[in-house]
Amino acid sequence: MSDFFWYLADAVSRASRCLRQAREAINFGGLRTNCIAAVESGQRRGPYSDVRFIQVMECKLLAWYRQYRIRNSRYQYDDNTLCWCKMSSDHGILWALVHMVRFPEPTGTRWRGADCHWHHSGYNCIDGEDGGLVFFEQPPKNEDVYSQMTDFKFKADRRWGWETYDSRIISKNWLSALGEKPTKEFSNQ
Repeated sequence: MSDFFWYLADAVSRASRCLRQAREAINFGGLRTNCIAAVESGQRRGPYSDVRFIQVMECKLLAWYRQYRIRNSRYQYDDNTLCWCKMSSDHGILWALVHMVRFPEPTGTRWRGADCHWHHSGYNCIDGEDGGLVFFEQPPKNEDVYSQMTDFKFKADRRWGWETYDSRIISKNWLSALGEKPTKEFSNQ
């Protein structure tokens, strides 16, 4: 019986922490600024590594999810966003999909690994070869999002203990940027 009460107390504590964390400002201004900086920085791998003189003309947030896990008896938070950019360059007009990530400090703690600044996911080498920044000569479509942005998860990766507690697809932005409605939803919706 005591195991049950411990489990119940832990579940209530987890829910309380997540709700406080969900109310925290995501800082969309900082996200937009850092997303544009990542695209314009010239730090690219792959077929578009030689693109120069990039200037972002338009930047849209398409979706985000927030997740947590307990690791070494501590809560670890991970915020992820998917952004779309249209830009001018020496190669003409290009488009990009950008996976941005940050690691906010759990509420009421002083976690050493916390980083509330947004970075493209290649900063942490979590996205494969593309580093979380993929360029296109034509406006990307749903198929490009689902096949190219493989580390932007619509379903929590439970192998590693992650639980999604907040997520959203901004349908208006998704439709205007990609020309199609999203065909996937987040697993917690």
